[in-house]
Amino acid sequence: MKWRLYYGDGSIYDGETDADAFNAPTLNVVILKQEDKTPSNWRGYTLRHGSVFLTWERIVLSDGTVLDESRWGGKDDVFGLMDYYGYHVGAQKVLPGREIHDETYKKICTIAASDGCLCAEPCDHKV
Repeated sequence: MKWRLYYGDGSIYDGETDADAFNAPTLNVVILKQEDKTPSNWRGYTLRHGSVFLTWERIVLSDGTVLDESRWGGKDDVFGLMDYYGYHVGAQKVLPGREIHDETYKKICTIAASDGCLCAEPCDHKV
């Protein structure tokens, strides 16, 4: 799953693999853009902001099946983070989210939305 992290200093970090996730800069993350191949998602991605913590984790389906594929998950409080520490099997990576309350945040949001999808090849996603 492809993803992009937007940082408060204007930097951007792209990734797709476990190695990319574990090499991601840890501090000053403002927005996460993550690939979403759901047919009903016309943009081809989701944006996550406002999460207190982003955690690199295996995808778990509603029936409890754990996939080999990983993604960034959001934990909105210390209890969610403790759940991650206690139950996530394997190496763990946590990025503390950061809120910015000025024009910088709006600028980062605009960039994240206008970057479009994360597809490497031509697609029919809309900006």
